[in-house]
Amino acid sequence: MSTTVALDGSELNGTGMAALVRSMSPAGAAVPGASMLEFPDGVEATELADEAGNTLLPTGDVRVELRRVVEESTLERLRSGWAAAVERRRWALDLCDTVEAELSAGTPGDAVLQWMIATAFGPMRMEIQIAVHEKPTPHGAACTAVMLLWQARQLTWLQKVEPDGLYHLLFALLPPYVLRLLGLEPISLSAALQAAATAEPA
Repeated sequence: MSTTVALDGSELNGTGMAALVRSMSPAGAAVPGASMLEFPDGVEATELADEAGNTLLPTGDVRVELRRVVEESTLERLRSGWAAAVERRRWALDLCDTVEAELSAGTPGDAVLQWMIATAFGPMRMEIQIAVHEKPTPHGAACTAVMLLWQARQLTWLQKVEPDGLYHLLFALLPPYVLRLLGLEPISLSAALQAAATAEPA
């Protein structure tokens, strides 16, 4: 996605994102996240808009949106984005180590559960793969910081436009550094899933 944006600023859409999500999975694997993007139930992300015409996903050159993020963010907000970008790699590596430890000990816990969710839903899996394999550089961290700030801005906007969404699920679906950018305090995955089960209608 970052490569496409950097090269031509192409708009993001469900089909394109679904293809990216599937590319991160083994051939023939079930990928619920991609299926939801390809066959949305209800309003598509590109159709969500406010009275000013703003949309969840850009309908034009994505680079314009990313420049807006930088221009409109305070220095403190940019610093938070940088911290999140740095934390991403540490979080991914720690998660991998903890998963291996839990499996070796025969006591699957929060880390294994997080890994299972990451396997099922593309965005978190991409976060792990990119963070583990990319070579840390100041330029890369800066690009990641802007993308994370944009994601957080759009999720905040979405909660205002669609206030009845199941946003308690964010605690289970998003990494801790993204939750902090949203002003949320991360909780354990088991606690997040328990809260989600309690909050959703029977």
